[in-house]
Amino acid sequence: MSSVKLLQLHNRFYMFWTLVFVSSVCLLLYLFFIERAVLGAVERTHLQNELATFDEKVSSLESAYIAAKESVTIHTALELGLTETPEAVFVSKKALGQALVTQNEI
Repeated sequence: MSSVKLLQLHNRFYMFWTLVFVSSVCLLLYLFFIERAVLGAVERTHLQNELATFDEKVSSLESAYIAAKESVTIHTALELGLTETPEAVFVSKKALGQALVTQNEI
C-alpha cells in the first residue's frame, strides 16, 4: 500500500512541475505576443507619420512642377534655343503579316 501512495505522490510531484512549466511557457508566450503587438502599433504610427511627411514633399514638388510647366511658353522656349519643327513626322507600325478572314468571326 505504501508503494501505491509513493507512486501517487511521485506522479503529483511531476504533474505539479509540469503544470508550472506549461504555465510559465504560456505566460512567456503571452508576454511576447503582447510586446510584439505594442511594438507593431508603435511602428505603424511611426510609418504613418513618415508617410505623411513624404506626402507633403510630393505635394510641394507637384505644385512646383505645375508652376514651372505653366511658366513655359513659346516665347521662353525660343529664348532657350528651341525651334518649332516645320512639319510633324509620325512613325507607323508595320504589320508583321496578313490575316485572312473569310467569315465574320466576331
